[in-house]
Amino acid sequence: MVDLTNLDLSYEDLRGIDFSHCDLTGTDFSASKLDRAGLERLIAVRKAVAHEGELVDLTNLDLSDQDLSDIDFSNCDLRGTDFTGATIEKAIFTKARLDRAGLEQLIAARKAATPEGELVDLTNLDLSYQDLSDIDFSHCDLWGTDFTAAKLNWAALERLIAALKATTREGELVDLGGLNLSGQDLGNIDFSHCDLTGTDFTGAIIDKANFTKARLDRAGLERLIAARKAATPEGELVDLTNLDLSYEDLRGIDFSHCDLTGTDFSASKLDRAGLERLIAVRKAVAHEGELVDLTNLDLSDQDLSDIDFSNCDLTGTDFTGAIIDKANFTKANFTKARLDRAGLERLIAARKAVAQEGELVDLTNLDLSYEDLRGIDFSHCDLTGTDFSESKLDRAGLERLIAARKAATPEGELVDLTNLNLSYEDLSDIDFSNCDLRGTDFTGATIEKAIFTKARLDRAGLEQLIAARKAATPEGELVDLTNLDLSYQDLSDIDFSHCDLWGTDFTAAKLNWAALERLIAALKATTREGELVDLTNLNLSDQDLGDIDFSHCDLTGTNFTGATIDKANFTKARLDRVGLERLIAARKAATPEGELVDLTNLDLSYEDLRGIDFSHCDLTGTDFSESKLDRAGLERLIAARKAVAHEGELVDLTNLDLSDQDLSDIDFSNCDLRGTDFTAAKLNWAALERMIAALKATTREGELVDLTNLNLSDQDLGDIDFSHCDLRGTNFTGATIEKANFTKARLDRAGLERLIAARKAVAQEGELVDLRNLNLSYEDLSDIDFSHCDLRGTNFTGATIDKAIFTKARLDRAGLEQLIAARKATTRRRALVDLMDLDLSDQDLGGINFSHCDLRRTNFTGVTIDKAIFTKAKLYPAGLKQLIAAGKATTRIGRSKGPESVRSRPGEY
Repeated sequence: MVDLTNLDLSYEDLRGIDFSHCDLTGTDFSASKLDRAGLERLIAVRKAVAHEGELVDLTNLDLSDQDLSDIDFSNCDLRGTDFTGATIEKAIFTKARLDRAGLEQLIAARKAATPEGELVDLTNLDLSYQDLSDIDFSHCDLWGTDFTAAKLNWAALERLIAALKATTREGELVDLGGLNLSGQDLGNIDFSHCDLTGTDFTGAIIDKANFTKARLDRAGLERLIAARKAATPEGELVDLTNLDLSYEDLRGIDFSHCDLTGTDFSASKLDRAGLERLIAVRKAVAHEGELVDLTNLDLSDQDLSDIDFSNCDLTGTDFTGAIIDKANFTKANFTKARLDRAGLERLIAARKAVAQEGELVDLTNLDLSYEDLRGIDFSHCDLTGTDFSESKLDRAGLERLIAARKAATPEGELVDLTNLNLSYEDLSDIDFSNCDLRGTDFTGATIEKAIFTKARLDRAGLEQLIAARKAATPEGELVDLTNLDLSYQDLSDIDFSHCDLWGTDFTAAKLNWAALERLIAALKATTREGELVDLTNLNLSDQDLGDIDFSHCDLTGTNFTGATIDKANFTKARLDRVGLERLIAARKAATPEGELVDLTNLDLSYEDLRGIDFSHCDLTGTDFSESKLDRAGLERLIAARKAVAHEGELVDLTNLDLSDQDLSDIDFSNCDLRGTDFTAAKLNWAALERMIAALKATTREGELVDLTNLNLSDQDLGDIDFSHCDLRGTNFTGATIEKANFTKARLDRAGLERLIAARKAVAQEGELVDLRNLNLSYEDLSDIDFSHCDLRGTNFTGATIDKAIFTKARLDRAGLEQLIAARKATTRRRALVDLMDLDLSDQDLGGINFSHCDLRRTNFTGVTIDKAIFTKAKLYPAGLKQLIAAGKATTRIGRSKGPESVRSRPGEY
């Protein structure tokens, strides 16, 4: 680096000088002409040596007529620097300090380059301590620009306010804090909704200015009072309405003869005189029955004796240290009002004096935080909503608080006892059940016999409870930490050894290796044989868990993000999908190339594992019961289990969830598929044939093979054997099923309609459609068209068939009896039961009751009708001849002894 430090190069034309690789530290360039290259070198050098938070000194340079586009002047002091004729509209001036001349040059450059209708960018400049009188800020974006102690006259100020209001979000104050308006005639300038904190009004004329909702500090308020008192006619009130005086110390301010209507005193400190004036003004404008607004005041340490607070709203007001003896609080609202011990005692006494017999004293919604309240008598007091944070309570006060809060807490919610100070109290047998005790201090308290069932504790409370109960527990017995709520706590390094943790909630609790190992040991000691140890929903993120033993643990919902788990023992551990993905990633990273990733003996039951990559994983012994698998996962599982199955042993694919998967060509041969869900699974002929064979091998004799709810749409199923299969819910849309064997197969209505349509399409003219030996029991077959179908052997038990069409349908005896029963049940009295046009040929109809049946056109060829009853049956001669031909001349027909002596209308018998 070339040493050019600490030179005086002021007032020189240095354009064209090559400062590259030069150290310019301390060199004076005042009023010197620099070109772009020299400037960039100077900025780099000076930024390198500038302290954090300090402006980079680029004052008094001559940069006139230079192209400074995109030069970064952020956090630079540019006062006195000449930009005449320079191209600066695109330069960066974030937090750069400019003087008036530089600002005017920047405004001119950027106004010329800004499209009409857009704001000129003057954001984030430092214009502090500059005289900005008459500067035109109209149509400028001034967001973030610092005007601290900047001097503005009326003209510049009006434009500045308009510009800032245009870019200030609704509901926020316009920032005019710290301006220098001293000595200015501000006329009727509009300061409404402006923050004027720190603004100097010394000698300014402000009596006519609009301060509606403007925030003023004490000095500004005093200037305003003085100005307006001087301009207000005698006998009139000084207008201090609708100001924002929040968070100010206003003690000693003279508000006499002032109108304070609508003015905000939130969190402001008032003395007695100011308070009395405020009460008088607000009572004068309050409507009848309305509380006087004295909310959120700071009346701490004031003498408020005899003050009349009756019918006042004191919500959020701070009375700490105030003297309130003899103050009138009749019907006053103390919601969130802050009281110290003395104030509380005074309030209790005042309210007990006027309380009706049996009525609770109203101490609701007070702020009693950080007070020593031991010895205070809270009996017969309503403490609902009152804040006792960090307050010291004795046993009696605590019991009253618990009773009050339990009564007001909705069912299922915890009772709020957070952040109390119960140190060194005897809390034996106190019932903290279902209480939130986080932040409560039990240091030195007697708590070993207290009841903490379902109580929420933080780490400190837990440590105090463990210490107390360990000290009181006989050697060899377990320390009782049952049924606690430790959710979301950091329990790292907590010693749970020899503790009974049954029923304790560790949801999202953070544990490191040491605490976790002790926790597992403690839980295993109290978990019944055959049950999983409950480690659900823990937070083990980013922990090195080494070879921790998770065997037989339920880890559902546990967070392993960033944890080291590749060496942990997960034998028979239950993992959810997220935990499994973490384990696979960890073990894949640690497994040598060519070896299988160890996922053996896990419990992955009841999880949705679709999309999980099980390639190159050893799944031996892992339980997938009721888990959802996709095709790839299933193929990997089959391969893994076939590899370890003994000869002649079925491959265990029981109880899987393969619903909605495309299982075409999957080889289910020699697999045990019992309990596996194939709902809406898509299978082609090859996969289906193997699946049926596998299921038939494990289905008990007499039971149907479960093929319900499959998706066989558009498949050519050839002569597939569906015999003795339950096919209800299975989708046959577009499938080729006419040659399939449905003997004793159970079909629903949709499947039956598909089968009828398929077989009718291929049936020869005059040939019956083969629907023999189906199981249609308990189906709604209303309006099904069985015409010209052979239904022998088909089971209609419990089916709704009374309205089905059986024209020319061939029925056996059982089917006929079911049809007769169904139609008799729905046929009106005295009407004939419709058995017309059936094909009952060659059936044994002995003993069948055809009475009151319409049998016209029904085919009785070759039937056996011994003892059949035909009373009132309607027959055509052809049917009658078939009956006669059956050789049953002695059968009683109607009331005659034989067909030849029938006495009835022609055609009726």
